[in-house]
Amino acid sequence: MRKLSLAKTTPIIIDACILMVGIEKQDTHKEYCFDKMKECYIKPLFEYFEKIKIHEMVWIELDDRRRDFISSYISKNVEIVCENGMYGKDPLYTTIFNEIAEHELFNFRRGQSKNRGDVFSLAYAAYHKIPFFSTKDTAIIDVVQDISHLKNLEIIGFEYVLTLGYLFNESSSELNKRLSSLYKSQCGPLIKRKLLPATFNKFLNTL
Repeated sequence: MRKLSLAKTTPIIIDACILMVGIEKQDTHKEYCFDKMKECYIKPLFEYFEKIKIHEMVWIELDDRRRDFISSYISKNVEIVCENGMYGKDPLYTTIFNEIAEHELFNFRRGQSKNRGDVFSLAYAAYHKIPFFSTKDTAIIDVVQDISHLKNLEIIGFEYVLTLGYLFNESSSELNKRLSSLYKSQCGPLIKRKLLPATFNKFLNTL
């Protein structure tokens, strides 16, 4: 995982999970409501980068609140991208897609919905050589290490998205608590593997 040194103009693509953190709790736990997630990291992410790509397979997985929010950025700095008929016609793309889909951490079959957005987004990122933003850090790291076509793919973890939230919101105490909580819950696997510091504040001190 690299430090966030990407220029605002760097094209990026976002996986499905990074947009849906806490979505299963948003109607029952106020800390996970969409407005809180939007303030914490979603709006800072969309305000910072000038060339954001979202795969159509991710788009269809989003709820109305997220689609409504993102719609205001489409044609400004957000582009909904697709496979564009490359599967089965472009040998390199087809190979990359199949290697990702067949990895044991995905076991994806075309036409299924589970892991669909992540597989299509990761294949797009690898083929077009653009940074991939993900919350499934440990899984993505393992997939990238196992697939030769992904060796040079730049994976940006959720900790750096939270950093954008920290910088964008000028670090209010209430927001810092939320960011720290999200860091602990979403980056836990990397923390356990000692690939990240134990707390968000300690992580910020490494930047």
